[in-house]
Amino acid sequence: MASASSRHERQGQEEGDEEEEELEHHITSPLLVGAHEASSSSSPPEPDEEEENSPIEQVALTVPVGDDPDTPVLTFRMWVLGTASCFVLSFLNQFFWYRKEPLTITAISAQIAVVPLGRLMAATLPERAFFRGRRWEFTLNPGPFNVKEHVLITIFANAGAGTVYAIHVVTAVRVFYGKQLTFFVSLLVVLTTQVLGFGWAGIFRRYLVEPAAMWWPSNLVQVSLFRALHEKESRSKGGFTRSQFFLVAFICSFVYYIFPGYLFQMLTSLSWICWVFPNSVLAQQLGSGLYGLGIGSIGSRLGICFPPTSGALLPAPGSPQQTSLQASSSSCITFFAITYGVGFASLTATIVHVLLFHGSEIWQLSRSAFKEKRVDVHTKLMRGYKQVPEWWFICILIANIAITVFACEYYIDQLQLPWWGVLLACAIAFFFTLPIGIITATTNQTPGLNIITEYIMGVLVSWTTRRKYVLQGIWLYKHEPSSNVSARF
Repeated sequence: MASASSRHERQGQEEGDEEEEELEHHITSPLLVGAHEASSSSSPPEPDEEEENSPIEQVALTVPVGDDPDTPVLTFRMWVLGTASCFVLSFLNQFFWYRKEPLTITAISAQIAVVPLGRLMAATLPERAFFRGRRWEFTLNPGPFNVKEHVLITIFANAGAGTVYAIHVVTAVRVFYGKQLTFFVSLLVVLTTQVLGFGWAGIFRRYLVEPAAMWWPSNLVQVSLFRALHEKESRSKGGFTRSQFFLVAFICSFVYYIFPGYLFQMLTSLSWICWVFPNSVLAQQLGSGLYGLGIGSIGSRLGICFPPTSGALLPAPGSPQQTSLQASSSSCITFFAITYGVGFASLTATIVHVLLFHGSEIWQLSRSAFKEKRVDVHTKLMRGYKQVPEWWFICILIANIAITVFACEYYIDQLQLPWWGVLLACAIAFFFTLPIGIITATTNQTPGLNIITEYIMGVLVSWTTRRKYVLQGIWLYKHEPSSNVSARF
């Protein structure tokens, strides 16, 4: 009896050990799968599911694959800091844009600055819930400042960091052509061009956002910074954590810039050709890094030649200064011609490259053949959230085009753009958004579209109208869609 009971005890202990080993074998990813789910599972997880990541190596090394849907996002501090970041960056960048050397504050500056503000609000705001038990229940402080709030605030900052392209048009018409645009017409021009970009972005997100191959390299910098500011990690022996590396890089970049950029600006461009031939005009034109072509100059940047554009700054006809100016502008004209030639070539190469290397994928995506397979792991995670319907963007786009046509026809004396010019501009934007977006999403290089639009409008309209208003009529719609898809989604 004793031997039988001891044998049963040993068997029970062995079965218990096997169950514990099986339980330990199942719980391989405690951050993604709960313990109760792992213990009730009868088969181990698939190896492909455990190792699934982006096929792009840079994305796989930078962007995490985990997600917590319960993290609060639309919080009070997100709206306050996001709106303030958008407003401040938009005002400052537009205000300083009119300077000869404009001051530009990027969204990364706001991305860093809002971290202490968000944590301060999380530590000081009351946690009391308002309208408790009702549909509109909310609290000013749902908990610690999290990365999702930070990302949304940075998206707000991105929306306001860049100057509005239509402002260039309004400024050129008022300053250089001496024409007046009323405030309401200028506001219509600015708003319609911006909203038009949202319409294109929503329609093309299936091609430019969801596929794994569209990885937008410029966004990885901000993603890496998000992880450095929010993730806690232990420092390896002889190495740095992300936060420590960011701090070291920040101090080094500040020291690197403060001397050539502020204290000793001569370090910006050391033009040895100008030193050798100090009295030669040709040497100054070729070697100067600040006012010439910068050939052979040593420094942190090469200068670019900017010919005068205002008649009030030009010297009197026949004066020695005018002769010198004409001689110095010849190199700028050559540079200008080469730039336009390369621009035409790059646009043609963009279309051919996209058709040859991405044509079949675009066709299959158009037929939704990849809707449930070969999608990125991050796209799968995003499908857990409710998506904005595509027909919303289509309605916004159609309504915006209608408002633009009405504005151009009703205020034809100010805008001087006929209705067919609006439709032509939209057709050009629709045709080039996808190829230029693919090039930007894969190479971080954006070919310019202004060259082809200026040429087409110059052929179609009369010289007088083109000279005054062609840039205004066509630049409204040319560049917004492809350059802002990444920031808006």
